Amino acid sequence: MNWFRLPTARMPSACASFVLILSAASLGQQTTQQPEKLVRLLRADFEASSTYPDDPIAQVSLPCSASSWSVTADWGDGTIPEALSHPGAADQRASTRPGEYPLYSTHGYARRGQYDASFKVVMSCLGKSSQVTGQDSYRVEVFDHVPLKECTCESTTIKPGTAVLLNLKLVTAAPKSGTRVIFRTSEAPGVFQPEGLPSVVTIPPNSDRATLRIPTLKTAPAGTVTVTVIAVNGPCRQQIKIQ
Repeated sequence: MNWFRLPTARMPSACASFVLILSAASLGQQTTQQPEKLVRLLRADFEASSTYPDDPIAQVSLPCSASSWSVTADWGDGTIPEALSHPGAADQRASTRPGEYPLYSTHGYARRGQYDASFKVVMSCLGKSSQVTGQDSYRVEVFDHVPLKECTCESTTIKPGTAVLLNLKLVTAAPKSGTRVIFRTSEAPGVFQPEGLPSVVTIPPNSDRATLRIPTLKTAPAGTVTVTVIAVNGPCRQQIKIQ
């Protein structure tokens, strides 16, 4: 058909058909869009036998004011699905506003490998008779611990108020998950600043060493304390003398 020879009276009909075709094509593009994920995983690299209870493991986006809601994680390793914890409203009878909220987990993978983790969201939106549900999936990777090669103090004799500098060195560089070591001291009341005394230390990815700066109090009594770092291959102890 030659469009330039159409009578003027028929032009609006032809244009209308053309607009309808474009609208149908646009509608087809909209139906292929993927819905946004309700749960965003914040960590996809884990260390075997490690848990991360103090760090948000994921984040949920609530699209409505919810009278109640929950997120359950199936970690893909055969363990029982876990109900993730989250900050609750001060008044349990109050609804949760739309927005993003952190999610916490106490799960730990037993062995290295790749796993398919899935997260199920169930919420009761105000003004709706039925529950709103969603499920998102992620591939996660679990790495082995990296053994500790050595731990040394830059000085084993210090004065009160001086920081203990503890150097940690791994056998090889830490993987994407980082490598965690547990930090302990012997009973030493009034020696260290409580806020400066770590319980778990993470050596970051691609690094094979870390230096811990542990401040002591100016009023620390004279004596000897033992600093212990526990890694996958056992403990490493250093004795610190305070003069």
